[in-house]
Amino acid sequence: MKIPPKMYAKVFSELTKNKSPEEIKEITEKLAKLVSKNGDIGSKEEIIKFAEKYERESNGKHHLLLQTARMIPDKLYVEVLKKFGDGKYDVENSIDEKLLAGIRMVVDDSKELDLSFKKILGDLFDK
Repeated sequence: MKIPPKMYAKVFSELTKNKSPEEIKEITEKLAKLVSKNGDIGSKEEIIKFAEKYERESNGKHHLLLQTARMIPDKLYVEVLKKFGDGKYDVENSIDEKLLAGIRMVVDDSKELDLSFKKILGDLFDK
């Protein structure tokens, strides 16, 4: 039976509200068995992603994905954390060499600020 990853994550989020770490561990183990039994183990990464999203939302937080073509200098990363590390954002840093240069910031998978060289070149040649 194929259950959408969002459904597993939503159920997990609801079941674990206001639970102790021990209870959450037990719920996690039971849900993992259910996912395996239903043949949905291939969706585990998506389930985890949605569960993290629901957890953030319930705590009033946002996800900030910071992508660069190369490792971001520590000084710049510290500045970003000062701006967005106020407890309202979970900051994730990743490297995407396809960006060529520059930076791309995505908030909650919906709002995007793309200052990458790849985007600039694409805009230039699309005209």
